[in-house]
Amino acid sequence: MKKILSLLMMSVMALSIAACGQKTETPGTETPGTETPGVETPSGTEDEEEEKRTLKVAGLDGGYGTEHWKAVAEKFEDNNPGVTVELTLEKNIEDVLRPQIQAMNVPDIMYVSVGREGMMTETLIKEKAVMDITDLLSMEVPGEGVTVGE
Repeated sequence: MKKILSLLMMSVMALSIAACGQKTETPGTETPGTETPGVETPSGTEDEEEEKRTLKVAGLDGGYGTEHWKAVAEKFEDNNPGVTVELTLEKNIEDVLRPQIQAMNVPDIMYVSVGREGMMTETLIKEKAVMDITDLLSMEVPGEGVTVGE
């Protein structure tokens, strides 16, 4: 079960990163001939800074505890250079998330159980404020020969 949860979370994180804003270039903004042949751009340029991203993940500190979450985040960062996973893990995660949601400062990924006292998950589903990721269950786990749903 832990392996399936890990794979599911990694898939969700990967899709979230892919869905993060892409660099868009405005056509016609480059001036031809401005590059100097043989001169390399120094390290630490603006392009490199744009590659660094933070994935905000909020989750319930429950059944598997925080060590499991930290291991998944670390593995994800190892597999995705330039991405930092910022974890918010609380037993009262609804109380932490509610003000963030109201302030429109929503994490990229939220893991909150259904049937909890605050009814946050049910409310978000009812208001269509969450993305349906059911199709992830049919994705094949790389190197495992099984789908995420299996």
